[in-house]
Amino acid sequence: MKKVSTFVLCILFVLSLTACNGDAWPTTGLAAMLPKPNSGTVKIIINDDHFYASVDKAKEDEFAKYVNACKEKGYTVDAKEDGKSYDAFNEDGYHLELTSYSSNNSINIKLEPPIELGTLRWPSGEIGKIVPQPDSKKGKTEREKENEFSLYVGDTTLDQFNTYVDKCSDAGFNVDYDKGDKYYRADNKDGYHLSLEYLGFNIMSIEVSKNESKDNKTTIEKDKEKDNNSSSSSSSSKAASAADKPASSASDNKTSGSNEIRPDIKEAIDSYETFVDEYCEFMETYDSSNVQQVAKYTSLVAKELEMTEKFSALENKDLTDAETDYYIEVQSRCSKKLLDASNKIN
Repeated sequence: MKKVSTFVLCILFVLSLTACNGDAWPTTGLAAMLPKPNSGTVKIIINDDHFYASVDKAKEDEFAKYVNACKEKGYTVDAKEDGKSYDAFNEDGYHLELTSYSSNNSINIKLEPPIELGTLRWPSGEIGKIVPQPDSKKGKTEREKENEFSLYVGDTTLDQFNTYVDKCSDAGFNVDYDKGDKYYRADNKDGYHLSLEYLGFNIMSIEVSKNESKDNKTTIEKDKEKDNNSSSSSSSSKAASAADKPASSASDNKTSGSNEIRPDIKEAIDSYETFVDEYCEFMETYDSSNVQQVAKYTSLVAKELEMTEKFSALENKDLTDAETDYYIEVQSRCSKKLLDASNKIN
């Protein structure tokens, strides 16, 4: 669910609206590793082990100039650039993400520290046997359970990543596969789901999870059965299933039918709207000189970080048709709320 990162950056922009007078660019923390913007109103969201900031009402050419300034600072490794965003690492593995919003000349800045890698401990038990071990022995385990694991593997080039993708496909992870330049997702016939991604800086991520199904039918077969069952249902029961039918698995991004909304997906999307509602109510009375309101603002930032974690957990999932429709519906509704909030501030 790569769209999530943009979703979260929208929140950072919203938080920046409270910064009518702006913040001074920090000389400590991760901010010291980045150039200071030359124009616009700066709002520092967090400057600790991670760095988030927004620049509102920047000059029209500020984004291009800031990208060049970051390049001069060394953020050129595995760089991706499309005119509206810039994504790159420096030689130490710090990950920079810049996003430009031309409609209001704002810029979002995100800097993350390197992923700390050590000696990779490959998962034990049966879960570690169904996926080929990578050549590199450098990595970090994020999570390991009986039927799932998530880890990072270092010292892996993009070519080596693609070779590993082929090995996984040959090992049986070739059911309902989805392949891109830097990612691969597939099931195997035994009901396991694999998600691979090349993150950059010679690091790839591997996630494996067990589909909690009652049989080992492929997702294609399950979708066909669902379509047959749906054809005999009334239109009202179809609509009800989209909102009320429980998902077969929170970790399976394929087995849910096109008319289902999984609880974890719905919770993540709903949490965004809840946050927007709370922010819009808060901003109507915000006063930066009020100590209690500043404390409330800090609380909102903490909530933003919590939401980021929820979205990150869903990062490699694909949305069903119903989830996509719901996502767009909520995003559209929230965009209007944020626009109204922006007009009140300005």
